[in-house]
Amino acid sequence: QSGERLRAAASVNATLPVSLSQNCRPAKALSWMFLNGTSDYIVPFKGKARPAWMSAGVSFDYFADRAGCSKSATLAPAKAVVRAGTWVERRTRAGCSTGSSSTQYIVHGGGHTWPSGTAWRRGEQGVDSAHAVWGHFKATL
Repeated sequence: QSGERLRAAASVNATLPVSLSQNCRPAKALSWMFLNGTSDYIVPFKGKARPAWMSAGVSFDYFADRAGCSKSATLAPAKAVVRAGTWVERRTRAGCSTGSSSTQYIVHGGGHTWPSGTAWRRGEQGVDSAHAVWGHFKATL
């Protein structure tokens, strides 16, 4: 019942456990936004063997596929800013059955932080997570 009200979902610094992916059957299509750092030591960007976690890219594609998004993705800089050794790319799969798109923000050099905050003395990471998540949700209203 509460799932009927959802229109979109967002995930910051998370990937999908392999065991959950084998049993997850979303009741309806949702456009997703993922935001992950390539240097995250807690939730490794490339996934993890034990316990088994999908990579950030495979997790994003898993939900974009279920949202009926186009198979091809566009990849572009999210912001023309490089600070403290980090930079951000935005990967978008448009044409979702939800009428919107699914987006993945890849923070190159970013760790397990809330991007835009000061964490691990890295400072601004080139994307404001709160605005990115709100923008994603607002696009589905």
